[in-house]
Amino acid sequence: MKNLLATLFGFVILNFIIYAAQELYHYNDVKKCEAMENEMEILKEQIEKYELLADKYKKIDEISYNQYSRLIDEYNELAKDYNELAKSAYSRWWLLPIPIGHKAF
Repeated sequence: MKNLLATLFGFVILNFIIYAAQELYHYNDVKKCEAMENEMEILKEQIEKYELLADKYKKIDEISYNQYSRLIDEYNELAKDYNELAKSAYSRWWLLPIPIGHKAF
């Protein structure tokens, strides 16, 4: 019984070390993802403003439409880059299978 507990304790400690090392390794990527999240929130707010104006007036002029379209394209490109980076930034390896999901937009 002591051997089993010692083995389990060893696995827990080893998992902690592996997790901590990966956190340090992926620190910059996680910070980039957080910055991208903030930028996407700002873009989303700007997009919603154009949508509210379009709903209010039932039309949108060409300049506003071009700006709206540019914001949508920028948001989609940023979301694509975010998802690619988040796959590695938020993924972690474990010695024991411990299910933890990852973030995606």
